[in-house]
Amino acid sequence: MGNIAGQKRLIRFCIVGGVNTLIDFGVFFGLHYGLGVWVMVAHVTGAVLAILNSYLLNKYWTFGDTSPHSRSQITKFLSVSLAGLALSSLTIFLCKMSMDPLPAKVIAVFVSLVWNYLGNRFLVFIQGETRR
Repeated sequence: MGNIAGQKRLIRFCIVGGVNTLIDFGVFFGLHYGLGVWVMVAHVTGAVLAILNSYLLNKYWTFGDTSPHSRSQITKFLSVSLAGLALSSLTIFLCKMSMDPLPAKVIAVFVSLVWNYLGNRFLVFIQGETRR
């Protein structure tokens, strides 16, 4: 039974990640390619908006955590998310030396996906485990 619950959680995380990716890429694409904003500013802006969306959807839907928002949980979530943002920013910085910013952004999404799932699963939304 635990395996099925884990698979559902992973599928939900990926769906939320898809929505977050649309937000992130939409803002990134619009700012960088549409308005000419510097690639790193466009990346961070899109990522921050996706992070806000991610907290709410992952808390309630992915991990089934109905506990009240706590300062500790939000701090842990922001720590995991900001570390993921740092990893993805470093990935873009390194990759854009040899490729266009858009493929670099795609690679960065995969790097942060792994980090964010593990961090949220094992550090942030631990209580949700008992509800799924």
